[in-house]
Amino acid sequence: MSRIRFMSMVPPPALRWNEVPVEARELYILKGYRPLSVGVVKSLASAFALHNETLNIWTHALPLIYFAWWTILDLGDARSLQAPGSHHPLYAYIIGVLTLFAVSTGAHLLMSVSWRWRQVCFMLDYAAISFYGVATARAYYHYTGNTEHSTKWYLLATSAAALAATFACCWTRVSQPKSAHYIRTLSFFLPFAFASLPALSRLYVDAYFRLRFLKHVFLLVCGAAVKVSKVPERFAPGTFDIFGHSHQVFHVLVFLGIREQFWIVMDDVKQVESSSSSSPISAFGPLAVLAALMLITLAFFSARGDTPKKNK
Repeated sequence: MSRIRFMSMVPPPALRWNEVPVEARELYILKGYRPLSVGVVKSLASAFALHNETLNIWTHALPLIYFAWWTILDLGDARSLQAPGSHHPLYAYIIGVLTLFAVSTGAHLLMSVSWRWRQVCFMLDYAAISFYGVATARAYYHYTGNTEHSTKWYLLATSAAALAATFACCWTRVSQPKSAHYIRTLSFFLPFAFASLPALSRLYVDAYFRLRFLKHVFLLVCGAAVKVSKVPERFAPGTFDIFGHSHQVFHVLVFLGIREQFWIVMDDVKQVESSSSSSPISAFGPLAVLAALMLITLAFFSARGDTPKKNK
């Protein structure tokens, strides 16, 4: 009985590209695909099997642990701020970072449960990226930028850009246009650009901040370029199916870029003036509203296009 129970948890063998639906194929990746509709238990167990999603899972699961660990260790210093409520935007930012990596890990892990789960997992991943962008905007607005020259409309604009990016990315998941990868990558540039506005004023007056911020931007841009260009698998199809393909490199570069930003924010929090404070409603309320609107968007699109095409 125990052997039967154990075997029921073992993930099925990986498949080749021509054995999975067209929409589940990745360019230049020829093997290592997990079968769809294997259920929750086998999807969870697949975290410890070799396939083309294994490192996609762990390259964001380990950063999730990293940020959670350093948050616990460093939060005591951040909470020593004198201003009541000055740590609320920091909490909002941390929630955004942890949400990004937690949802990404869960999406890559559970996308093989069923086709519907695959679609929803991807859409949740898109929403988490946009959510993180708005959480970043909160932190930059209160800690990093020159708030005397910042206006609150920018927070609203960032939220609107994030919602639009989520809508566009979910649309590409359902419609499957040929330019889907480019649309998704460019969609996330808009909220990122809005979120970075408060930091721009410091680029000219703070050399140390300029170095770290540009490093953060450089890593994220490199990650986006690798993801869109499909390097290195483009030059050797079938060679990087399990280890080293572009999505894994993208994950690593995203982690390194956000890691740089994380420490920028943490350092700024410890130097913030006591007059900078925020109420729980102003810090978390807009994020809650945004999350609700994103879930409505996901529900709208997840009801469409849930049947994969036949293999060709």
